[in-house]
Amino acid sequence: MANGSQFNTWEKVARISQAASSLSIVVGITVALFGVYNTLQNARLAIRASRLSSLTTLNQFVDRDTQIRAQADAFLDKYKTREELAQALHKYSSNQRAYDSEEFKDLREIGHHYEQIATLVRLGYVDFDLVYNTIPFPDDFWDRTADFRREVQTKNWSGDGKALPDFWSNMEYLKDLYEDQRALDKADREARAAAAGH
Repeated sequence: MANGSQFNTWEKVARISQAASSLSIVVGITVALFGVYNTLQNARLAIRASRLSSLTTLNQFVDRDTQIRAQADAFLDKYKTREELAQALHKYSSNQRAYDSEEFKDLREIGHHYEQIATLVRLGYVDFDLVYNTIPFPDDFWDRTADFRREVQTKNWSGDGKALPDFWSNMEYLKDLYEDQRALDKADREARAAAAGH
């Protein structure tokens, strides 16, 4: 009998130990899940704070963009064609001298503005969706300056044969993002129209 009661005691201890072990596993899993939950919550808060910070920066760019768009309109009125722009630029010994001149202050400031926005997007400091939905890309300005950009990038920045291949490369990156998003938006609109028509 003594052995039987001793066996029961050991059996009870084993069961208690097993229950405690199971309980500690459950508690461990619960603590881990709580830790993961807290980490996700902190990440969400950090993302929200980052977006709010981006929004503040973007608001500054939107205000500045209003001024820049007026400059771009004036620039496009002054140089109505690519040919007129090319003639005005070729009065200078290099595109760099033209770019740095008072005559082409608008060209320089417009390019600089969009290069800044593009750089912030490219480096992830500003969310592209925010930029895309609040700042229109200056397509007319981009088209009007196509020959100028090509010449600077391929043959004449600071003199013939002295190119600047990365000239406005960030702005070009931004243009590509806009084009890709526009294509997605168009496909989405067409799909919704097709679905509504059926």
